[in-house]
Amino acid sequence: RWLRARLGRVISTSPEELRGLALAGLHEAQRALERQAEFDELSPDGGLRTTLIVVVAGPDFWAYAHAGDGFGIRVLPSRSRVESWLKPQKGAAWNEVACSLGPCLEGIPRSGVLERDSDELLAFGSDGIGDQVDLESFGFDLLRRLQQDSPSLSATCAGLLEELASLPSGQGFIFEDNLSLVVLQSDPIRGVTC
Repeated sequence: RWLRARLGRVISTSPEELRGLALAGLHEAQRALERQAEFDELSPDGGLRTTLIVVVAGPDFWAYAHAGDGFGIRVLPSRSRVESWLKPQKGAAWNEVACSLGPCLEGIPRSGVLERDSDELLAFGSDGIGDQVDLESFGFDLLRRLQQDSPSLSATCAGLLEELASLPSGQGFIFEDNLSLVVLQSDPIRGVTC
């Protein structure tokens, strides 16, 4: 709702305006967490810390703002490539982040703009996936599933997440962390619909 109100009836914006919207969305989420922390009377170093990835799609560009860990890849079928576009903001210790949202913003969020390919998939999500998979293989597997297995992007993603969540390891399940995945597509891939 907040972003829709900011955009109004604007049909096209420049890459830098899109980047500004992504950053503004991230900062609005931070302000909401600050208000909740004040309401709950949490200290600035108390409460939940979280990652946020905001993506705003324009006709020719993806703009993003990011605080925390997680992953982001571009699957480029026409070039037979998978490219990483998001660098996780990890800290020195395992499971520590150098930037995160919470009762106060820690670190400096990153932002940028990516030019869109006509057949591109933009996938991003939590470290629960990004820390456990080879991202290039994951991207090609996602593309293969969309081309062969499913008529729906959402059904493909749901099936992939279910499969990841059920993979066993020696000490339980491999994917024990939060499994969040967002996939955006520039154009439908061979009959696949959202």
